[in-house]
This record gives sequence, structure tokens and C-alpha cells, in this order.
Amino acid sequence: MFDSYIAQAGLIIAICSGLPVLAGSVCGLIAAVIQTATQVQEQSLSYFAKLCAVVLVLALCWSWFSAQLVQFTGEVLGSVALLGRMR
Repeated sequence: MFDSYIAQAGLIIAICSGLPVLAGSVCGLIAAVIQTATQVQEQSLSYFAKLCAVVLVLALCWSWFSAQLVQFTGEVLGSVALLGRMR
């Protein structure tokens, strides 16, 4: 029973942290290719592009992320009471 909660927690963590990291990585790769093609080697442009991508993903997905976390927390706290009855 609790093994499924551990697997579900890992999946939620991977999705909630993976999407912003993936967006930042893709944006950083695109910025690096553009900087290489134009021979502009300014590092702040790459950081700014990555920051904007991560903030955009977090702003768009925040309600879904928080709903998943609240639902999972409710399930886990509800099962703690069940564990107390089992002993």
C-alpha cells in the first residue's frame, strides 16, 4: 500500500521538477545554437532566456502542480489514520 505512495511521489516529483528543467534545457540549447551561429558570446542572454522559459512553464502549470500535490498529500494523510487502525 505504501509502496504505491512512494512510486506516486516519485512520479509527481519527476513531473513537477522535470518540466521546468526540460524547458530551461531546450531554451538553453536553442540560445547556444543562436549564439554560435551569430558569434555573440554573451552569457547573460542565455541565462535570461532560460529564466524566462522556466518562469513561463511554472506560471502555466502552477495550478496543475498544486492540485496534484494537494491531492497526493490528502491521500497520504488519510492513509496515516488507516495505518494507526491497523496496529
